[in-house]
Amino acid sequence: WDAEWESREDLAEVAGSGNLVGVTAMLYWHSESEKKEFIEKMDFRGNNALHYSCKAGHSEVVKYLLAHGASVEARNRKGETALHQACGNGHIETARALLTEGGTQIDAVCKDGKTAMVYCITGSASSKMAKFLLESGADASHSNPFDGRTPLHWALMHGVSKIAQLLINTMNPKKTSQANLFPPGGKKADLRLIRDGNGDTPLHAACGCMAADPAAALNMVKLVLKSCGDGTAQGGNDISGRRCSSSSSS
Repeated sequence: WDAEWESREDLAEVAGSGNLVGVTAMLYWHSESEKKEFIEKMDFRGNNALHYSCKAGHSEVVKYLLAHGASVEARNRKGETALHQACGNGHIETARALLTEGGTQIDAVCKDGKTAMVYCITGSASSKMAKFLLESGADASHSNPFDGRTPLHWALMHGVSKIAQLLINTMNPKKTSQANLFPPGGKKADLRLIRDGNGDTPLHAACGCMAADPAAALNMVKLVLKSCGDGTAQGGNDISGRRCSSSSSS
């Protein structure tokens, strides 16, 4: 054991493989002051041992790293935290460890403004993961600081109906950064008021659904129309999802 692990330097590789014995042995050879620096060592993509263990879903390794000083807010070159990695790959227990034991920010954004919820939608597409994040306090109507897209826009564009419905059902005026989406005294968000940086509503996103199955894409539109009531988007958008204005040529 001594000879095998004393010479190893790539903690990230060992952590990513889920080898808790190996991780423990490698850290053993470092003083307490050196352990954190060793744990935080990054590869050329900016990923460290915590990133790799979260991406692979090795929750016990994650807990061990956190207990020995790993920072949950460490970011790679894309600005991704370990939570982005865990959620993008559908690892609920790993995400739970980051939130409960590491205290990571659930709505932290990477360099292109995406939260862990968006990574869940575009990566694992796990409704169980999405439900876990929402129950843990994720903002269902979080707006990307660059393009204004919300998780609902992403869920509809990717044809993830279960997550889209979860987001619609979970939007709460007390748990959102966009309280203006709720009519006075209302408990249900008006989807017609949700807009990204281009002015696109969830209906636009649904009409642009990238699902390979046409029926799945149609279901996205039906889901939005059902949630909108009459389906007419306020602010100059008709039922087809087209922007309507005096300057529009379409």
